[in-house]
Amino acid sequence: MKIVKTVSTKMYAEGEAYGTELTIDFTGLTTADIMEVAAQAAVVKWQGNARRMKAIPNVATYIVPKPGTRQTVTLTPEGLVAKYGSVEAAIAALEALKK
Repeated sequence: MKIVKTVSTKMYAEGEAYGTELTIDFTGLTTADIMEVAAQAAVVKWQGNARRMKAIPNVATYIVPKPGTRQTVTLTPEGLVAKYGSVEAAIAALEALKK
């Protein structure tokens, strides 16, 4: 199985973007192989979300969104404490949301 995607890639963050018609060739891979590749991509996306939220929990579940959509991030109590630095700061942030 092959999938053709048009992608835009920058050599450097501030650099010019170049378009590429990329053929992704899954020939010779089993369904389990393809799922492993998908899992690797999902891990990278989850890590990016965790870094942006400034919260890396000990245990997490990532529900992979359909392509072209975004997943809503749900923070755990541990994640809130990691994000805000202390239990007190996390509680203050939650209290501010109520107002």
